[in-house]
This record gives sequence, structure tokens and C-alpha cells, in this order.
Amino acid sequence: MPSVQAATLARWAASQKEDFVEKVLAELKRLKPQFFRWHSGGDFYSEEYVKKVTEIVEGTPDTLFRTTTRRRDLTESILLLARLPNMIVRESLDTDFPESTMGLPVAAISSLPIAQGMFKCPNDCETCGHHCWRNSCDMCFDEH
Repeated sequence: MPSVQAATLARWAASQKEDFVEKVLAELKRLKPQFFRWHSGGDFYSEEYVKKVTEIVEGTPDTLFRTTTRRRDLTESILLLARLPNMIVRESLDTDFPESTMGLPVAAISSLPIAQGMFKCPNDCETCGHHCWRNSCDMCFDEH
């Protein structure tokens, strides 16, 4: 959809600006969200961007953050981000990437054999008590 594409491009452009960290920190401090998900669609695109996200997460210790990633080429920077106490990074597993290589918790599609026994997301955060936000567990999702 053109409007979604335009919005995604605008957010990417904003993340490239020098004042990105400052603006996001100001907005998060103003809104005081309990939970914040990076990349509901998309992923990290550079080491510099991972460092910006790290700075934002460090600057808002009262917010719980999470994301998933397929960017194995940025493992070192992503592992530093994942060590923050208010950040959960899961390695995304699917039919193209069916095995974990980063040493992080994983988020897998439920059809993968590895998904057996993982926490299954009910797609209703209130019902499960925000389990995936509060626990650095492996989890699986139904394919959409």
C-alpha cells in the first residue's frame, strides 16, 4: 500500500538524522510507555542504527523493549543491545533461517520442529500478562 510504504520510508529517514536519539528519547519520556516494540515490520539496517537504539533503550530504563531480528551480520552490536536489562531481542527463525546462530532467545514460526515446547503467543497481551515482554523466553507464532 502506498501510504504504508510512504510512512515506512519517512520513519527510516527520521532514524538517519542526527537528532533521532534525542527526539525519540524526548517522546518516550513524555509518553512513559510501559512497553515499546521495535520493528513490528522491518529490522535493523546498520550498526549505527543498532547503536542508536541501544542509546534510546539505555535512556529509558522504565520502559520494556523487545524486537526480533534476522540480521546475523550485526550480531556483535545486537548482542550488546540484548544485554540491557529492559531489552529482549529474539532471533527470528523461519523456513529460510530455521536454526539459531546468535545465542539469543528465538521467535519461531510454529510449523518449525524447533517450535515444539516453546511459549506460544496467544496474540492477546492482556490475556497472557505480557509474557514475552517480561521473560526472555523462546516463543513461537502462527504464520499469517
